[in-house]
Amino acid sequence: FGSGGGGEVNNALSLLAAQSKYGVARGTEVWESFRMRNDPEATLTVHDGSFPYAVKPADPQGLALPDTGSVTREPLVHDRTGSATGARAARTSAAAAAQAVTSARRGMSNALVVSGEHTASGHPIAVFGPQTGYFAPQLLMLQEIQGPGISARGASFAGLSFYVELGRGQDYAWSATTSGQDIIDTYAVELCQDDHHYLHRGACVPMEKVERRNAWKPTVADG
Repeated sequence: FGSGGGGEVNNALSLLAAQSKYGVARGTEVWESFRMRNDPEATLTVHDGSFPYAVKPADPQGLALPDTGSVTREPLVHDRTGSATGARAARTSAAAAAQAVTSARRGMSNALVVSGEHTASGHPIAVFGPQTGYFAPQLLMLQEIQGPGISARGASFAGLSFYVELGRGQDYAWSATTSGQDIIDTYAVELCQDDHHYLHRGACVPMEKVERRNAWKPTVADG
């Protein structure tokens, strides 16, 4: 399992910038064209001709947008003379990499595999990645290879098409996946009384300051 997401503020700033340059209607249209959302003009390979990927909700709940000029980016502090550049850090990094490969507690990736016992067809099914991005031009190309000792169909990376890297044979399938998921959200809350309380279900709730990140977080989780 991996982390990812949290780009709501940057997405909002992009929307505001597009609206400022092209107007609200045209700017919103331009911004929408860059979203990783179901594209009605895309060529599909699914049998029923439908693949509703990340469609827009019928009743979106997020309405808050930052005021122009109100977002301040945190500076990235980079010290080239710090301890991370030393020989000890290099040895530690190499040891960690070796342990990640040999350890039984390896990290997981995102794939869905269901045995035939639990499918309508009685055949096993798998939903693999890879998450290489959904914009054009795409990195992958579809191909099929038939020859002595090989029968495979699937995707290959452009320039490496001498073999099917992600696909299936007669009775098996394989893929490569990443651990990127949209599980981090940035959201706005209404403040009350001062900058240290927020409105939660009609009550003003104090915030707790997290010193290690120098950030504020609500004391009550509200997913």
